[in-house]
Amino acid sequence: MFAKEKQAEPFRTYDQITAVLARGVTDPRRVRELWDGLFLDPAQVAEVLEHVRRRPNTKYLHPFLVTAAYTGARRAELFRARVEDFDFDAKLVLLREMKRSRDKETFRTVDMTPRVEAVMRAYFAGDHPGGELAFCSEANRTLTDGQTWKAFRSGVKGSKWHVLRGYHAFRHSFASNLAAAGVDQRVIDELMGHTTVEMQKRYRHLFPDQRRQAVLSVFGS
Repeated sequence: MFAKEKQAEPFRTYDQITAVLARGVTDPRRVRELWDGLFLDPAQVAEVLEHVRRRPNTKYLHPFLVTAAYTGARRAELFRARVEDFDFDAKLVLLREMKRSRDKETFRTVDMTPRVEAVMRAYFAGDHPGGELAFCSEANRTLTDGQTWKAFRSGVKGSKWHVLRGYHAFRHSFASNLAAAGVDQRVIDELMGHTTVEMQKRYRHLFPDQRRQAVLSVFGS
C-alpha cells in the first residue's frame, strides 16, 4: 500500500509561523517545513532586499533577488535571463519558461516596476561582468543552484530573515500580495505563468478579511 502524498501546506506569515513555534514545535523537520511556507508582505520584502543590499556579497545577488521579488520569476527563469530581456523602454521583463512545454522554450512578460528598473539599470551600467546573461559572476557563465544558495545564505545572515528557506519565497509572496490587493486571478495566473489550482489555494487563505468582505457584500444585508 502506498503512503498518501501529503498536500503542500498553506503559506503563513512570519507572525503566524512564530506563533506556531511558540507552542512548542521543536522537531527540526517540522520547523523547516513551516519556514518553507513563509509569505512576506511588501514591507518585509523590501526589508529583506535592503539587508541583502547592505551586506558584502556577490554583485549579482541584490539585482537577482529584486527581480525575483517583483516579477515572480522562477529560479530557472532567473538563471536563463538575458540582458536583452529587460526592456527599459517598454517597461517589461521577458521571462524564459520551461514549464508549459517540454519540447520548446516559452515566454511570458511581466511589467517592470520602478524598483526593478532602477536596480537593473545601475547593475548593467556598473557591476555586470558583461556577456548576454543578465545574472552571472563571469560573462556568459550560467549560475548554479549551489552558487546562488550559498550567496543567498550569506545575504540574509545576521538578520531575522535567516529563517528563509530560499529565494523561492519571493515568488509565492509576489502572487500572495497581488491576491491581497484584489487583483483578478486571471491576471495573477498570467503573470506567474501556469499557476495551478493547488498553488492558488495555498496563498488565498492568507486573506480572510478580503474573502469575508466579498461574501458580506453580497449576502450581508
